[in-house]
Amino acid sequence: PIAGQVIERFGQLRDMHPLADVRAALIRNLESLNSVQLRSHGGVLWVPGPHAAAVRRLQAAIEQIGGSRLYLLPITATEEGRDTLSDIARGALEADLAALKDEIDAFVASPPERESTLLRRLEAFTALRQRAELFRSVLAVQVDDLTRQMAELERTVGDLVHDRQSAAA
Repeated sequence: PIAGQVIERFGQLRDMHPLADVRAALIRNLESLNSVQLRSHGGVLWVPGPHAAAVRRLQAAIEQIGGSRLYLLPITATEEGRDTLSDIARGALEADLAALKDEIDAFVASPPERESTLLRRLEAFTALRQRAELFRSVLAVQVDDLTRQMAELERTVGDLVHDRQSAAA
């Protein structure tokens, strides 16, 4: 009887998606659209206008899962709104860059064993640079100093990769 109950319950639940899985998938998708978190506790994100169609498709997909709702709130193009979003976007870029810098500093002190770890950091710099350029074009965020810092850190990682490859040869 227990096995029968387990099989029956499995049949009922096998197509269900736990909230944590749905939330994680949603956040990954929004991050791929260069979203910026507007509240420190999450839940409210800004996505650049060029990605509006993708956000609407994501909204439609989420709303097909049970009673889930994803609310979109268009932001009117005002100087105050642009300035606020610019400050938030720059803060998000600075936080991401600081985290990468801390990681690179640790790599310089003690290089990772795998070269692939360093190569993934180079990919992270490319993604961060693309976000910075998007924010520059959409919000006129000043990112020259951040771009310069990214280039310096990227050179450091490139040097670590080169040293590792030279040592292996």
